[in-house]
Amino acid sequence: MSTLAPIAIEMSPLTEGEYTGIPEVAARLCQGALDEVSKGRRVQFFWEKKLIPYNLVEELLEYRSGEILRWMHGHYVQRSVSPVAKGKPVVGIFPNQKTVRHFFHREVQIIHDLSALLTPEFHHGDTVDFHAAPFLDDAATNALSVCVSQATADDLTTYFSTELAGKVVVCQLGADSTEFELARAKMKVAPPGPFVMVLGTLEPRKNIEFLLKEFARSPSILEKYTFMFMGRVGWGTRFSDQLEKYGLAKYLENGRIITPGFVDQATKCLLMATADCVIYPSLFEGFGLPNIEARAARTPVITTASSSLPEAGGEDAFYIPIGGEGADIEQALSTILAKPRPAFPVQGVRSWTDFTDEVFDAIDKLDFES
Repeated sequence: MSTLAPIAIEMSPLTEGEYTGIPEVAARLCQGALDEVSKGRRVQFFWEKKLIPYNLVEELLEYRSGEILRWMHGHYVQRSVSPVAKGKPVVGIFPNQKTVRHFFHREVQIIHDLSALLTPEFHHGDTVDFHAAPFLDDAATNALSVCVSQATADDLTTYFSTELAGKVVVCQLGADSTEFELARAKMKVAPPGPFVMVLGTLEPRKNIEFLLKEFARSPSILEKYTFMFMGRVGWGTRFSDQLEKYGLAKYLENGRIITPGFVDQATKCLLMATADCVIYPSLFEGFGLPNIEARAARTPVITTASSSLPEAGGEDAFYIPIGGEGADIEQALSTILAKPRPAFPVQGVRSWTDFTDEVFDAIDKLDFES
């Protein structure tokens, strides 16, 4: 009989139509859980206390969209998830917010960041209410809070030390170097001239406006590089209005600024692997996936030294001041692009397997007697 603790993974993040950010982390965690089955661990997947069969989980991970899960939920009767498996208490794992409390013998929550609490000015009011209101009750009922970075763990223990003493572990996120190398190998035509990828949701926390100010100050940079702003539209001033504000609309018209919006994983890997540089000037992150993804793609990255971003960016990233004040992006690009790209395989970049293995190892070290 396996000595591994049975687990149940809550899947609400995978109901999203597109997997990025937290849904991406949840998807990787589910893949790691499927791998655990081969080791003899009993695993359940659930949404709203209803079991999700393995074959559907596999489809969700392949197609990277929760549409089929939402459809099935409304058309089929499903069995309920159980807090006990073969006589053993089950550990409930929540990749984001907890949808139930006191249901499983032990409850584990992935804590991504405390930005809604610490920097509410970077979020829409509804987002602040959604994340902040249940946070303390969630964390206080965790047997284990898994923080995706040391910066997040430090925030958690600093502001909630009394409630969370002894319940925190750091498991940094990862990236898959193979995905980027395969994408590069499939490229048939070289990209048309140097281009820079700016990755992230178009909203205030990502600090995109800083780059637009730089373009307005030094428009010659737009003659040297094409800038691709890739990601979903968030809240705040529309990107097109910001371009108008800084007199940059003509560069969108002539193709020096490109806005493809959200793209699928394969397209993102291809673009990131062939970009000359990635810029990620965020003001606050729980981890900063674009930074470690750029490293896995062997693509230079320019980022800030804010919050967790140095943990994801490592020693080779080019760091600009938080907020970007005083930074010269044109000079930074010249400096970083003068360096040769690292060889493949990339050394020292965490994988998603590193992340999931650490999560399950931490779970197996929990006290199940009390």
